[in-house]
Amino acid sequence: MWSLIQKLLGTVTALGEHVRAVQAFEEAHALYKAKEYRKCLPLMKESSDLGYIEAHTMLGIMYVFGYGVKENGEEGRRLLELSAQSGRIDAISTLGMVLVTGKGGAKIDMERGEALLQHASSLGDDQSRRMLEMIEKRQGMFRNLKRR
Repeated sequence: MWSLIQKLLGTVTALGEHVRAVQAFEEAHALYKAKEYRKCLPLMKESSDLGYIEAHTMLGIMYVFGYGVKENGEEGRRLLELSAQSGRIDAISTLGMVLVTGKGGAKIDMERGEALLQHASSLGDDQSRRMLEMIEKRQGMFRNLKRR
């Protein structure tokens, strides 16, 4: 009986954490859309710390581009990796861009970055398709890339 009670308490705790993660993310996302990045940051971190995958993606983007925080491409990359592993196309696409450009000081890995962009593009992501075209033509943020 005690084992059953412990399992139920564990389930209730996990459910409560998930509800809080979603709530914090929704509050953070509204602030993000309003470009209130500094106000958004603690809520996004809370949601990410509670394991919410969408928060990993958004927080990773915030670190990569310096939205509300100092640019930190490696931390952004770490968070985007978590999201990309779950199959989030936006995370795969952004991670590909980070690896190709070294945005925010992240370590460049052209081969993997382009492969991620190809994968996201094959899943219908127009942003990835456009980035691949820009890489090929050396346009925009990709104009100074060095080929492998």
